[in-house]
Amino acid sequence: MENIKIGLIDLGQRDDATSLEIIEQMIEYAVEADSAGFNRFWLAEHHYAHVKNHPYTNPDILLPILAGMTDQIKVGSAGVSLSLYSPYTVTCNYKLLSNLYPNRIDLGLSKGLPDSKKIAELAHPGLSRKTNRDIFNKNLEVISDLLENEDDNLNNNQILIPPFKGSKPELWYLSTSFNSYKEAIKYGTNYCVSLFHNFGQSKEFDKEQIATFKEEFYAAHGRYPKIVISIAFLMADTIEEAEFKVDEMTAYARSLSAEAFIIEPVTAESLQEITQRYYDEYGLDEFVFYDVAGTHKEKLENLHAIAEKFQMLTPVY
Repeated sequence: MENIKIGLIDLGQRDDATSLEIIEQMIEYAVEADSAGFNRFWLAEHHYAHVKNHPYTNPDILLPILAGMTDQIKVGSAGVSLSLYSPYTVTCNYKLLSNLYPNRIDLGLSKGLPDSKKIAELAHPGLSRKTNRDIFNKNLEVISDLLENEDDNLNNNQILIPPFKGSKPELWYLSTSFNSYKEAIKYGTNYCVSLFHNFGQSKEFDKEQIATFKEEFYAAHGRYPKIVISIAFLMADTIEEAEFKVDEMTAYARSLSAEAFIIEPVTAESLQEITQRYYDEYGLDEFVFYDVAGTHKEKLENLHAIAEKFQMLTPVY
């Protein structure tokens, strides 16, 4: 498994802790992931109303804490709900972070919206499910322009994003399939496909589409895109036990009319087999796992089980 890179994503959910306790646990989780050789540690943005101990909405303020407490692991947002924010502010914040922590900051760009229409209205008057994609595309275009055309923006628009000519964050286009790959080519972003958000879609991919994406991206940018597959899992000693817990969790989420992710019931061995299959079948070599375990203790135990199973004795970068 030495060619496969593994990262983790955290949504800040714990069953047995307060909001501030969860933040402390997330920091420890990131530190342990760094020590164990994981490649990335991402925080997801969510605006939950049904999780009263949720520790954050937008994770931006937590990223410098995580980066400062770790040594090598890449940290970032997966992702910023781009339609809610000023693209100028997002660019300023992440460019500064990427220079404070060179080659370690990921900026994931999401089309996700809060369930609350009031939040969307407060963040961006006129924002709705109908207008979201247009606003997202416009903001993505602005971010790309601000990062890539520094001289033109300084000379023509009196816009300077400090530090001038400094390093840039690694941009990630977040999706539930490879169907938007041309947008990634247009803006030169890397690409993450979330299997736990792909409601009603197949877990299988089109090999030719992936190959075309890589070839066209290389032709446009002289490098290949980084591609991540994100998988949510519930780990247990047996598949039967994991399936039972997944069914319980899904039923509970639906009873609250909440988001029920697509969760893989796994053991450490079967999780390894799943990732190996995607590697063998599609040539995909980087994965970010979301562990839905309810407690910090379980998450740490699973982290070390994954590190051992994937033979992550030293960091993979």
